[in-house]
Amino acid sequence: QLLEEMKRNHIPPDKISYSVTLGACEDNGKYEESFRVLSEAIKRGFFDHSFKYYDASNQDALDLHGYTSGVSKALVRYCLKAKDNPSDFGLLRDAMKGRSNSLWIITGQGNHANKDGRRGVLKKEILSYVQDELKYPVVIQPDNRGHILVLCGRSSDKCSFSKNELIK
Repeated sequence: QLLEEMKRNHIPPDKISYSVTLGACEDNGKYEESFRVLSEAIKRGFFDHSFKYYDASNQDALDLHGYTSGVSKALVRYCLKAKDNPSDFGLLRDAMKGRSNSLWIITGQGNHANKDGRRGVLKKEILSYVQDELKYPVVIQPDNRGHILVLCGRSSDKCSFSKNELIK
């Protein structure tokens, strides 16, 4: 509703209004709406600094620094759908061009704050979200400092790399 009212009043939505809307959609289980809002925001150039490609390792990454839990979850879902169905996501084709069947999610070491004031929970929340809710397998290195490696598809047997190769 916020974005529609802004548009009716000829006020262009910005990153903050998109973030608030995405967080509200995620908190209320309105995932299709969240997906639509995020697609619109990406088309308008918002959030594009979050999508990374590391040429040396041919890896795609999603950097969640500075985002709330709700926005992070929307970005994670969007990127994992893009990795699973690249032809459906022309918007990310230039940003996410890695050929590997994995996605690095960069959460940081735990300095994010949630709207309820809790700090340092994004890594744990995103890990649980990816594994338990979205059902993607993940690899975490023992000395992990804020990265989660999500394997492609819905099961690790679809990946072209073994877990040991991915951990190197």
